[in-house]
Amino acid sequence: MPSKRIISYIVFITNKFSKQYGLPMNKAFIFLASNGVTQFLVENYEVEHQLSPDDVIEDMALIAQKNGGVLA
Repeated sequence: MPSKRIISYIVFITNKFSKQYGLPMNKAFIFLASNGVTQFLVENYEVEHQLSPDDVIEDMALIAQKNGGVLA
């Protein structure tokens, strides 16, 4: 189970992701979770949280696309 700190970070960065791609927050969470991005963020929190939000969002999009996710 991820710590509160990791969960808070995932909520924060998912909100930024949802705004950048014009998705409602719940749709962004579903999209990211179903394409392995949430698990990626949990496993790589120590590195990812030190990057700029723009860099992390770029990583998130790449991971989702690698796992079959399609962004408009």
